[in-house]
Amino acid sequence: MKCLYCGTDILEEWTCCGECGVNIEEYEKADKFIKKGLEFENQFEYAKASKEYKCALELSVPQDKIFEHLERVALKEQTIIDKINEGEEAFIAHKWGNVIRLYEDALKLDPRLAEELNPKLIEAKNMLRKFRKKIGILWTIFGAIVAIGIIAWYAYMGTPEQIARKTLRECILSTDVQEKIIAIEALGGLKDKKFLPLLKDALKDNDSGVRSAAAKSLGRIEDSSSISILKESLFDRSWKVRIEAAHSLVLLGDSSGVQLLRDAIRRE
Repeated sequence: MKCLYCGTDILEEWTCCGECGVNIEEYEKADKFIKKGLEFENQFEYAKASKEYKCALELSVPQDKIFEHLERVALKEQTIIDKINEGEEAFIAHKWGNVIRLYEDALKLDPRLAEELNPKLIEAKNMLRKFRKKIGILWTIFGAIVAIGIIAWYAYMGTPEQIARKTLRECILSTDVQEKIIAIEALGGLKDKKFLPLLKDALKDNDSGVRSAAAKSLGRIEDSSSISILKESLFDRSWKVRIEAAHSLVLLGDSSGVQLLRDAIRRE
């Protein structure tokens, strides 16, 4: 046979274990109390389980393992009490999600509390459902308000594309040369005839880089109304402007600047 405490092989006639020194007869009695306590614990009868463990403590046996059982049962009992008390506080505070979590945790530790806790648990779930429904309605209203606000903003400020076009138009009027050149090139890429007046005005700018960009963009928009002003630019004091004007005229089907382009190619 084996010692119930340490598992060492022992003889039946021994009264104490030669390894751990436990009184075999006493520990057999204690073991019965412990097993009975575990049965009660599995049945959620924590008070009865605690009583069995305490009976085992009264015997002359090592008490470390018995205390472990007692502490575990005491912790479960205290946890149940805490869960119920916190659940009641949450119920009063209308914190329905907390109520459900706390009561369900308490029921896992002791299903026998179902008769006491289930009515409140059902009520908490119903209230949480109603609360979430109200939140859903509020979010729907909020979303509608935001949508109306966006629509109103677009109506006042314009669409993103309109805002971008407005920004480019403002950049052309900027005093920053590089900013003007970038805006002019961007407007040329849009190929919108609405910007022809702005580009034609830019063709008269004091900066040659701005005039060159304007000449190039006028060709990209491909509108014959730009031919006359581009012809004037063939005599610009900047060779870059003249070349861009000649190239744009070719794109518009006018050969006025072909010879200028040929001469530029020969020079290269």
